Parts: sequence; C-alpha cells; structure tokens
Amino acid sequence: MKKQFTTFLFLLFPLLGIGQTNVSTALANYDYSRFASKCKPFTTMLADVNATNEYTFVALNILVHKSCTISFPSSIYIEGNGFRNQAIAIFDSSNREELEFDRFYSLSKKQQVGVVIVFNAIPLGVEELSYVEPAFIHFENIPIYNPDTSIHTDWNEQSLRSYWQKNGIAENEGIYDFFECNHMEWWGTNKFTVAVKKEETDYQIIYLKGSQNNPFWKVGDVKAIMKSTSVPNLYKASWFMDSKRTNDNFFISFEAATMDIKVKDQNVEATFLKMFPPAEYYDAATQQRGRENPIDDGSIVYRSSGSGIVISTDGVVVTNYHVIENAKHYDVVIKDNRKVVTYKAKVSGDRQNERSCIINDRR
Repeated sequence: MKKQFTTFLFLLFPLLGIGQTNVSTALANYDYSRFASKCKPFTTMLADVNATNEYTFVALNILVHKSCTISFPSSIYIEGNGFRNQAIAIFDSSNREELEFDRFYSLSKKQQVGVVIVFNAIPLGVEELSYVEPAFIHFENIPIYNPDTSIHTDWNEQSLRSYWQKNGIAENEGIYDFFECNHMEWWGTNKFTVAVKKEETDYQIIYLKGSQNNPFWKVGDVKAIMKSTSVPNLYKASWFMDSKRTNDNFFISFEAATMDIKVKDQNVEATFLKMFPPAEYYDAATQQRGRENPIDDGSIVYRSSGSGIVISTDGVVVTNYHVIENAKHYDVVIKDNRKVVTYKAKVSGDRQNERSCIINDRR
C-alpha cells in the first residue's frame, strides 16, 4: 500500500503550491483550537486535487502564525453527488513521510506546512467535490477533471430476453443474480443482477439492477468485459468497480448454473446464480439440437459442455450422456499445470439408458 502511495505522491508533490487549471485555489482562515495547542488561526490553501484509478489526493498548504502543536483528525472526508470517502492516509509533502491521524506535531512560527491527504478513488463522472474536516475546514464545490468514461448500452432485462428468444443463446449467456461472496467487506453491500451478453470477440457483463440505489449505476451500464483464455469457460475480465473504475485482476469461470468470480491477490471469491434461461429451456434446446432446421418457436438453442473422466492411457474418456446427446462434433480438453491441449474426438459407444458414454480422443 505504501509503495503505491509513494508512486502517486512522487507525481503529485511537484504540483504543490501551483494553481492547476482544474482546481480552484482558495484561501481560508480557520480556528484550529480544537486540534492544536497555543495556536492562532492558520491560513490554509487548497493546493491541488488529483484523481487516479485507485486514489484521490488532496494537497493543502498551511501557514501557522505562532509556534504550536497540531494534529490532523481521522474524520476528514471528501464527498459529492451521493458518495463520501473518508481519508485513509496523510503525508508530509516536504519529506514524503507518512503522518498519523490524531497525533500532535510541533510547528514553528511562520512555518509553512504542506500535506497530502489520500482517499479511495471517487466515482467516475463526479467533477465537483467538497473537502471536509468536521467543525474545522470545509472547501466546497472543488472542480476536478473526472469524466465518466465507462460503457453504456441500451439493453435491459426484457430486451435481452426477447433477443435471445428470437436469435438463440450462446454458451454462458444469460441473466445471473448475486448469490454469495467470502469477503463482503471488500466486495461491498450492493447485491446486483447482471446479464452476460456475447459480442463478436468478447463478452459484456451488463448491469440490470441492484439491491441498493446507486446513483452511479444505471440499467444497461457495462459491469465487466470478459476475454477468452486458452481454457474453456475461463475468462479474464476488466471489472468496473462501484466507482466505475476498472480492475483488471478479475477471473471468471462458468459451471452449469453459476458464474464464479475470483479476484487476484485479494482472496475474494463471489458466485452468481444463473436465473435465465430457466430449466425448461434446457429441454427445448435438447430437442432442437438434432434438427437440421430448428423451429422458430421462441425456444433457445445453445451448445453443451461438461466434465469427464480419463480411464485409459490411449485416450478413452467417460462422460454423462446428456453432454454429447444429439451433438455432431466433440472436443476433449485436457489441462494440467504445464499446458492445455484440445483433441478432436468421436463417440466409441454409449449407454443411453444408463446416461453415460465413452469418447475416444484418438481417431
């Protein structure tokens, strides 16, 4: 964490004291008596505000008028348009030393103090915020260049259902409800519903609704973009966090009824339950897969996949019968810690009554 702060602060420190085009510099006199001893009012200047993908930095320049001790309260926050982020760190801009909240520091008469206060990233689209030290300092309506660069679509739940019923549905497409997460402190409290929609070269995860009223998320906003890997049903994703800023450390896999999410280096695992298409569509699709010309009756047609067991060194695999039922082509994917290999296969025999089959991957 400190290393990341230092990287961003190194870029920010040269800007201290210089009026930026996207920040309104303001002078204000405040009585610091609640947080300092033997002090006259200070002169405080807002020097810079800078937003990155992970953090927001507020730089202040302070001029003291008499030798004293001073502390910076841990209750500092920034807010605007429905969000509030509390300060998570503070640094002395002269030596880049991290300071402690609520600890008293000695200052000399006429000394100028520069501090940088660190907050979590503000949501995209917020271009005006306020800086608050409760009953202390309050800078309002600070402009900041922070446009909403996220992706929006016109899809909603009804239009997606209609589209799939008319055009068929690809593997892993559908509507998913949040089910559980092992680290809700990191994930957040908004339990939302999304749709997985296949595009030409990737998938979009589209936000449909949430358990909380989030002013920054609307129906049709893209929650993530998934790209295929060499492993079937495993995708690397750029995920738009609650702030609409991207996190590229998401990996998503699919089972028959779930979408499973893991976040690299965060020990976070979340599961979404597939709600559409419902079970009756599986039966309709199974009936249509063997037809040369499927009937356009609103049923959904898609491919099947499943797991199997390798039972011999000459490439014999046993799997459930429904995995290959009515299929015309078969692929067997073998994965270990070193590589992933895909084989073209054929059915050597099946026992429909026992719902199993034997696939040979060596033609």
